[in-house]
Formats: sequence, structure tokens, C-alpha cells
Amino acid sequence: MNNLTLTDPRVIQEARAYAELGQHKDLVAVFDHVLKQVSSNFISQTKKCETKVVELEAIKLSNKCKIKKCLVNGEESIVKINSDAKVTKNEIQNLTQLKHKSVVQLRNVLSRGGQIALVLELGRPVQLSLSSELNTRESQLKPIMRQILEGIAYIHSKGYVHGDIKPANMICVSDQAKIIDFGGGIKIVSGSCYHFQYTTMYLAIGKFH
Repeated sequence: MNNLTLTDPRVIQEARAYAELGQHKDLVAVFDHVLKQVSSNFISQTKKCETKVVELEAIKLSNKCKIKKCLVNGEESIVKINSDAKVTKNEIQNLTQLKHKSVVQLRNVLSRGGQIALVLELGRPVQLSLSSELNTRESQLKPIMRQILEGIAYIHSKGYVHGDIKPANMICVSDQAKIIDFGGGIKIVSGSCYHFQYTTMYLAIGKFH
């Protein structure tokens, strides 16, 4: 197992999904080992480059997730640390495979205080990029919605589902709208069965049965 090398992360990830579907536990363990090496390689490469991180501003601090605006090697970026290692690993795998102008860019992966940190491109929340004037706001929303829908179409074309599309998970980088937060995204495999998830505040008003 120590002699395994990673040639194409997408191939390994899809192979793992099929192995899990067929309940081949031994193969799943092998693929998990290989995917783990991806994060290890990111970290080791980063250490060799002696990445310098300067914290500028805390954007979100909670028990589950810490998001900070930082200077990473002199470039303004978002540094995100999730307490759930599985969510972090999933986001790395998803963003490694999804490359589109409407998908947030994963710039690097660092080791921070014994945890894995994602370095992402910096943007402004969509809400802050809109004018308070209703007419202007509507004209601004059209290109943003078009760009977000293009991003969703691309994600789906690659066989992925984001799973949590909402305004809070959209940013604007210059004039380009982007989708963020891929920790809950999943790769759809034909014949697989998935459980139902929802965000309570986005349910329609009424009783849920």
C-alpha cells in the first residue's frame, strides 16, 4: 500500500465510490489511503514553500468552522478551518475536481495548529455587492444569477451536487459571481441512494411531514 501513487484524483475518487457501492470494503480502504495522500502531498509541498500567513480579520468564528481574511504569501485570501476532518477532506476533493469561473478557487491547503486549512480566493458576499436601490439592484442581479446558474450547470455536468445553494454561499470576485462552501457536496454515482438534508430556515412556512 505504501507504493501506491496518485495519478488522477478524479479516477481514484470515482473508483472509490463504485467500490463502496459494491460493498468492497478492502478496496474502499485502499482508495481512502490514496486520497489521504493527496492532502499529505498538499501539506508537504506547502511546507517546502515556507508559506507565510498573516491574519487580517476574523470573518466567522464558531466551534465548527473558523474563517479568516489573511495575507498568504502577500496575497489576500480566505483561510478556512473546519473542525470536521471529513468535511474538510470532502471540500478539498470537490474543489480539486471542479474548475470553473463560477466556482471558488482553491489556492492551497495548509497545516495550521494541527488542523487542515483551506486557502481560498477572497470575495465579497453577494448581498454587499448589490445596491440598495430597487431598480439598480434588479439590473445587478441579472448577471449574478446568470453566472451562478452557469456554475450550477457546470457542477451538475461533472456529476456533482452542491447541496446547499443559498445567498450566503455566493460571493463576487470583481464582476464574477462564484459559488462557495463545497464541504457538503457529493459526487453522484448511478444507482446510489442518498439521504435527505435541508436547512430549516429555507423550508416553506408550514408543517413538515
